Amino acid sequence: MPPRRGVPLPVVEPGRDLVFLGGVAGGSAVLAAGGQLTGRATLRRNCRLAALASVSLGAVALVHELPFVFVSSARDPRYTIEPQKRRLAARRAAGITNDSTTTAG
Repeated sequence: MPPRRGVPLPVVEPGRDLVFLGGVAGGSAVLAAGGQLTGRATLRRNCRLAALASVSLGAVALVHELPFVFVSSARDPRYTIEPQKRRLAARRAAGITNDSTTTAG
């Protein structure tokens, strides 16, 4: 079914899932380290598996969200191009002109 015209693209909060999965991975890794220090092999194994699973799901979520983030930034370039121009102008005004950021064009 072809897309209908005039239907807005979904608004995506980039990184929301990534932050959650990163927190789960970090928490699981800390618990796994605690399990290793206290000699609890089952806790260590389960927490390491949970950390591995959440990191893997985070990679999948990143790949899934990238097209939406690209479309969102392409739809309204002020959020990407204008801040870059302001940062570049500030670097040039501060006298920083001998790096790849300010000399590339």
